[in-house]
Amino acid sequence: MSSKGTTDIAARLGARSASPFRTILFVLVQISWGFIQSLIGFTIFVGNIRSPHTLFHGALVTEWKHSSGVSLGLFVFVPQGCPRRLVVHEYGHCVQSLVLGPLYVVAIMLPSMLWAGLPQMKKRRASKDVSYYSLYTEKSADWLGVQVCGEDAMARRFMVSTQGCKDENMTTFADKSV
Repeated sequence: MSSKGTTDIAARLGARSASPFRTILFVLVQISWGFIQSLIGFTIFVGNIRSPHTLFHGALVTEWKHSSGVSLGLFVFVPQGCPRRLVVHEYGHCVQSLVLGPLYVVAIMLPSMLWAGLPQMKKRRASKDVSYYSLYTEKSADWLGVQVCGEDAMARRFMVSTQGCKDENMTTFADKSV
């Protein structure tokens, strides 16, 4: 984790780390109580090992080439150059994983994946002007991320454009000072 890309993501995210005790506790709980989602996250992490990584409140954040964010236990994956508030939102999913453990898969991960990926759900959100972040899984991730990190999360501020991931002000991580 000593590449230039790692330095860039750490600078953009403000290299937020919890105390050593909280980080160790976070990791231990995620790899035990959150084993299923952390194992899935680890396999995705290995597939993105050359991507930039940093720690954010104990979670291992990877910037990947996909257009959406995913949180799987100990691991968070966000699009390159996305707003910091997306990381806060995804960290909220890490907190859900801490609380729910193995139930996270059926209570949060599956509904979230269906809400995000099913064409019928995309069409419904577009036709009724419903925010992706209105589903209970996403609302609670936003709330938890804000409570734990003390920063703003996603809500209705997120859009995906052909230029990548941007917030309502069309600023990316790189545009913001921390």
